[in-house]
Amino acid sequence: MIVLAFDCALEALSVAIVDQRQVLAETVEPPARDQAERLMPAIEATRLAAGLAWTAIDRLAVTTGPGGFTGVRVGIAAARGLALATGKPAIGLTTFAALAAGAPASTAVAVALEAGRGEIYLQCFDGERRPLTQPAVVRPEAAVLPAGCVPIGPASRLLGGTGEPRRVDAATLARLALAAVPSQSPPAPFYLRAPAVTWSAAHHG
Repeated sequence: MIVLAFDCALEALSVAIVDQRQVLAETVEPPARDQAERLMPAIEATRLAAGLAWTAIDRLAVTTGPGGFTGVRVGIAAARGLALATGKPAIGLTTFAALAAGAPASTAVAVALEAGRGEIYLQCFDGERRPLTQPAVVRPEAAVLPAGCVPIGPASRLLGGTGEPRRVDAATLARLALAAVPSQSPPAPFYLRAPAVTWSAAHHG
């Protein structure tokens, strides 16, 4: 099975094509504001680097958030559009799960993402990547981590971590998608609170 996965929910843009044995091609671009314009060219460049026709790709995968509002929406729109055009299933996986899967094996982790307003998005996983806590929005000083959990992710510096990684590894995302059930993992935005854009419109419309 071959999976094309991409992420633009965090700062960087990452695309990878993976089969059950190896990474066939990968593209990583630095943080920029024009993700909507760069995503499809990056996807196409990665496909060409892998030497594959669209018919050879079995699944698509994308991160669904939490993350930047625009990046999450751009990625999901691309996944849905490609699924419609190719007839391939599109799988959505959370940024929490994708970052946790890239951590060292057997290490329990607390994935921390920047949420703004002095808060962080937080979810903890055990060494087998099973959730230890539900996703939550908390203030860093109020966060209580299960024993042994190592903080990772962009906001982990607020919990004593390094602030790394700052991006999702698309190859790791693709490997997660290999085992996912498409009907149980739709490419839909994952929000822990209403987007600020929606809140603003509701209060100032």
